[in-house]
Amino acid sequence: MEKTKELKSLHFNTNLFTTEQIAWLRAVRPDIESSSLEPFRKLKNPIVDNREKTLDVIVNGKGKPLLNSDIDKIKLEKYISTFNALVEEYRSKKRFF
Repeated sequence: MEKTKELKSLHFNTNLFTTEQIAWLRAVRPDIESSSLEPFRKLKNPIVDNREKTLDVIVNGKGKPLLNSDIDKIKLEKYISTFNALVEEYRSKKRFF
Protein backbone atom coordinates (compact mmCIF):
# COMPACT_ATOMS: atom_id res chain seq x y z
CA MET A 1 0.00 0.00 0.00
CA GLU A 2 3.03 2.25 0.43
CA LYS A 3 3.35 2.60 -3.35
CA THR A 4 -0.24 3.81 -3.75
CA LYS A 5 -0.05 6.90 -1.52
CA GLU A 6 -0.71 9.21 -4.48
CA LEU A 7 -3.86 7.32 -5.48
CA LYS A 8 -6.84 9.66 -4.99
CA SER A 9 -9.72 7.76 -6.58
CA LEU A 10 -10.40 4.17 -7.56
CA HIS A 11 -13.25 2.51 -9.43
CA PHE A 12 -13.63 -1.18 -10.17
CA ASN A 13 -16.22 -3.89 -10.73
CA THR A 14 -17.15 -4.72 -7.15
CA ASN A 15 -18.15 -8.25 -8.12
CA LEU A 16 -14.43 -9.05 -8.53
CA PHE A 17 -13.69 -8.81 -4.80
CA THR A 18 -15.32 -10.07 -1.61
CA THR A 19 -17.00 -7.69 0.79
CA GLU A 20 -14.17 -8.41 3.22
CA GLN A 21 -11.54 -7.34 0.67
CA ILE A 22 -13.43 -4.14 -0.14
CA ALA A 23 -13.87 -3.34 3.57
CA TRP A 24 -10.16 -3.97 4.16
CA LEU A 25 -9.19 -1.54 1.41
CA ARG A 26 -11.62 1.06 2.80
CA ALA A 27 -10.01 0.60 6.24
CA VAL A 28 -6.47 0.90 4.91
CA ARG A 29 -7.15 3.84 2.58
CA PRO A 30 -10.07 5.93 3.89
CA ASP A 31 -8.74 8.85 1.84
CA ILE A 32 -9.53 7.24 -1.53
CA GLU A 33 -12.69 8.55 -3.18
CA SER A 34 -14.67 5.63 -4.56
CA SER A 35 -18.25 4.40 -4.69
CA SER A 36 -16.67 0.96 -5.08
CA LEU A 37 -15.38 1.21 -1.50
CA GLU A 38 -18.82 1.74 0.03
CA PRO A 39 -21.28 -0.91 1.27
CA PHE A 40 -23.52 -0.41 -1.78
CA ARG A 41 -24.06 1.68 -4.90
CA LYS A 42 -27.29 3.26 -6.07
CA LEU A 43 -27.89 2.42 -9.73
CA LYS A 44 -28.40 5.35 -12.10
CA ASN A 45 -30.58 3.13 -14.28
CA PRO A 46 -32.60 0.73 -12.10
CA ILE A 47 -33.31 -2.76 -13.39
CA VAL A 48 -36.78 -4.32 -13.50
CA ASP A 49 -36.56 -8.06 -12.84
CA ASN A 50 -38.89 -10.77 -14.17
CA ARG A 51 -41.25 -10.28 -11.21
CA GLU A 52 -41.63 -6.57 -12.01
CA LYS A 53 -39.52 -5.65 -8.97
CA THR A 54 -37.35 -2.56 -9.51
CA LEU A 55 -33.77 -3.15 -8.38
CA ASP A 56 -32.02 0.14 -7.71
CA VAL A 57 -29.15 -0.82 -5.39
CA ILE A 58 -26.22 -3.18 -5.81
CA VAL A 59 -24.48 -4.44 -2.69
CA ASN A 60 -20.71 -4.27 -3.17
CA GLY A 61 -18.90 -7.61 -3.03
CA LYS A 62 -18.56 -10.83 -4.99
CA GLY A 63 -21.89 -12.64 -5.23
CA LYS A 64 -23.85 -9.90 -3.48
CA PRO A 65 -27.40 -9.12 -4.64
CA LEU A 66 -29.23 -6.35 -6.39
CA LEU A 67 -31.93 -4.94 -4.10
CA ASN A 68 -34.84 -2.55 -4.04
CA SER A 69 -33.92 0.23 -1.60
CA ASP A 70 -37.51 0.53 -0.34
CA ILE A 71 -38.70 -3.08 -0.22
CA ASP A 72 -35.36 -4.51 0.93
CA LYS A 73 -34.53 -1.77 3.45
CA ILE A 74 -33.89 -4.22 6.32
CA LYS A 75 -31.61 -6.42 4.19
CA LEU A 76 -29.71 -3.37 2.97
CA GLU A 77 -29.25 -2.07 6.52
CA LYS A 78 -27.84 -5.48 7.51
CA TYR A 79 -25.31 -5.36 4.64
CA ILE A 80 -24.31 -1.80 5.62
CA SER A 81 -23.90 -2.77 9.27
CA THR A 82 -21.79 -5.82 8.38
CA PHE A 83 -19.59 -3.78 6.03
CA ASN A 84 -19.03 -1.03 8.61
CA ALA A 85 -18.20 -3.61 11.30
CA LEU A 86 -15.60 -5.17 8.99
CA VAL A 87 -14.04 -1.77 8.29
CA GLU A 88 -13.80 -1.06 12.02
CA GLU A 89 -12.35 -4.52 12.69
CA TYR A 90 -9.64 -4.00 10.07
CA ARG A 91 -8.87 -0.49 11.31
CA SER A 92 -8.39 -1.77 14.86
CA LYS A 93 -5.79 -4.34 13.84
CA LYS A 94 -2.18 -3.27 14.10
CA ARG A 95 -1.23 -5.01 10.88
CA PHE A 96 -3.21 -5.57 7.72
CA PHE A 97 -2.98 -9.02 6.08
